[in-house]
Amino acid sequence: MSTYEDWQGPLADYFGDELAGLRVVELGKGEGTRWLHARCASLVSLEYSRYPFIASWETEGLPNHTLVNLPTPRDLLALDNVLIRSRGKERPATLRDEAKKIHDAALSYGGDLLFVDHGCHNRGEVLDLALKSDWRFIAIHDTNFPYYGYCKSSYLHDVVEYNDGQGTIIFKRKV
Repeated sequence: MSTYEDWQGPLADYFGDELAGLRVVELGKGEGTRWLHARCASLVSLEYSRYPFIASWETEGLPNHTLVNLPTPRDLLALDNVLIRSRGKERPATLRDEAKKIHDAALSYGGDLLFVDHGCHNRGEVLDLALKSDWRFIAIHDTNFPYYGYCKSSYLHDVVEYNDGQGTIIFKRKV
């Protein structure tokens, strides 16, 4: 398993058989998309990335899977590089605005679990919006890196942190 897919163990551990009944909205797409697709009730993947790429499953597609390529600003790479160079301390307002567009698109599909793993470093801004929404579960990947600007706590959620690999955190909305 690659480091890009090290979130699979934490999701399998946390959800177990419950994953099979969940409607998942995945921010991003990659080789792990096939793993999620095989284990959940439904999957929508919203791709938003610094670089265009085609996953190995994409040409043949996945049955009953929805893949949407979200439009990205022309200067996304330059904006995203600000986050990387500043180790997440500088957070361009444009990326906050883009986070709202990404989150709104995810909300439009509905679901039980929002999985945040898209190819831009404004994931913390997306998480902030998601934590204020009605997602039953939110899972975030790459939590061991400062660039993403993740808030790793929430008084509205129970939080479980997996520090292995690149790091994964799962939030469950308190009833």
